[in-house]
Amino acid sequence: MNNCIDLKYELYRLIVEAVEQDDCHRALKHCQELLLLVADPRIDALRKSLRNKLKDDKINDNIRQFTASYHKPLPPREAFFRPEVLIPCFNQGLLLGDALASLPASVAVTVINDASTDDTAEHIDALKTKYPFKLLTNTVNLNQGGSLNRAITLSDNNLFIILNADDALVRYAIPTVIEVLGRHPAVRMVGGDCCPFDDAAVLDRNRELPAELPYRPKPRIFSPADALAFHHPNDINMTMSGCSFLRSAWEAVNGFWDFEQRICSFDDRDFQMRVCALFPVSVLQETLAFYRVNSSVGRGRCL
Repeated sequence: MNNCIDLKYELYRLIVEAVEQDDCHRALKHCQELLLLVADPRIDALRKSLRNKLKDDKINDNIRQFTASYHKPLPPREAFFRPEVLIPCFNQGLLLGDALASLPASVAVTVINDASTDDTAEHIDALKTKYPFKLLTNTVNLNQGGSLNRAITLSDNNLFIILNADDALVRYAIPTVIEVLGRHPAVRMVGGDCCPFDDAAVLDRNRELPAELPYRPKPRIFSPADALAFHHPNDINMTMSGCSFLRSAWEAVNGFWDFEQRICSFDDRDFQMRVCALFPVSVLQETLAFYRVNSSVGRGRCL
């Protein structure tokens, strides 16, 4: 028993030493060794942070490798658009009503209950009487990327607008996305900015916004050549809520990837960067979503 305790303290010491020396590889190795001995949430959080940092330090190399290894013919772009809003939901049923309330009644909506462990299923059942949506229920937690892959695989639509279950779309978001795609025939993904909020009363302002913008926004277009210069996750910066893409783009990059395969640490930014490595991507300065800052999407998003 004493030997085990001594080993734990020695590993704690080695982790601190490695972090102080900015040796992320060694710190990660010792974190993994320690977690085999004791379940320590602080060490697990550090492990994830180190793992993400090491992944993101190689973004440029990973993008270039992805591009160089891509030998498939690019699929043609869709001639017309059938939009669908996809809402992955893990333990956020209490907030889901705000997301659904922000959507026009005319758009198809799919909610994916990602094996929630709280009362999310009961909240979803109650919302069925108020809002029209298709429900998919995962029997195991697939995380955000896996949930979206499943929903797209089972969908007959071809333009997907992502909405986190704790966020809301602005009224003009979907018409703006469709207008930008129509005006830029090479673009296969559109994203934009967000309005952070921590008080749900802010969402009342959505009713004051126009259903369509009274002007044509001027997006920044990132090309595959621009993608080869990415070094940081935010070199292409769009909020996941409101991020919209065509099925052909999703098919071309083989959907959302597990962590070990990714170009960068987070599944959404990895997907956006890989799409940009193959197709032009439009990033708007306009706000497309309200982003709730006092709610974590937890395991359903980022692992």
